[in-house]
Amino acid sequence: MRPRLFRGLSSSGRFWCGQRKECRMMRERTIISQSKHHLLAESGGKIELWTARELSNEPKHSWMKKGLKNLQNELGNLNGGNNQIIEAKYISTNRKADVENVLFYNVRAGNFKESSTNGLRFYYLKETPPELPKRAECFAHYQSYRMVKKATPFLSQNESIANYKFSLVPSKKLKLKEDIWWCSMLADWKDLKKRELNKFGLRVKARALQSSTGEYAVRHVKDVFDGIASAMHVWTNEKWVKEVSGRVAKAWKVSPKLVRAKLQNNEHALLGKNDAGRWDPADDRLVAGELLLSPNTKDNWRFEVEILAVT
Repeated sequence: MRPRLFRGLSSSGRFWCGQRKECRMMRERTIISQSKHHLLAESGGKIELWTARELSNEPKHSWMKKGLKNLQNELGNLNGGNNQIIEAKYISTNRKADVENVLFYNVRAGNFKESSTNGLRFYYLKETPPELPKRAECFAHYQSYRMVKKATPFLSQNESIANYKFSLVPSKKLKLKEDIWWCSMLADWKDLKKRELNKFGLRVKARALQSSTGEYAVRHVKDVFDGIASAMHVWTNEKWVKEVSGRVAKAWKVSPKLVRAKLQNNEHALLGKNDAGRWDPADDRLVAGELLLSPNTKDNWRFEVEILAVT
């Protein structure tokens, strides 16, 4: 059986997965650590982790703690020199957490400080993970990390649903995701195709604050993507809408009525209605993301956002 082809889900346009011929196609892996429930390996700069359970941000099992510690050590060898970004992939048929949580935050964001200085890219596929090297059993979860050139294509064959730009001086009274949401709501969305998305990808170019030092993409990816995804909803929880309206209005010195209108009447609600009593956008539908960082000559953040449909 020939390996399955997924369009636009890697820099080369091909993403091999499942129990295919991947193990035979790659050079011999070096096994770094393993137990009954995990295996960590490296091959040609690519770090791979198989686990019986999804990685937790507070691991309780000794095997997960061991695998996580060794993964963190290996990630320390990756850096964003020569204009490279980190590319991460997660394959499982049993995903519970958001992709960026599994790949980055559950591994601890600080471990990606050197590798994501220029940006990051990630993918999720609901597929059977690749075969374990030199072992017969199958594990339900697979993660991989490697450095790729910043200029390599990302989701190049997927349909663009909308794009917009904005600049931002983050307020001192809000989390970045709320600032991102508000600026996204005020932005001029171009080429908007109005339909609800089951799966989507985000391509974001960000120019960091001139005064910022030590910026890296993993540090901000959750807030940036949550803020953008939140701007793709109509929010219907009355208590929550009232709370957010007051907070955003105070921070941005605008009318609470205006903020409320943006929450409840959204012409680009590509993810539909949301009745959650907190910021909890449907970013479980986010299956691919790219956040590129570059310096800025002014004392603000500048964002270019593109939303893509993934089939």
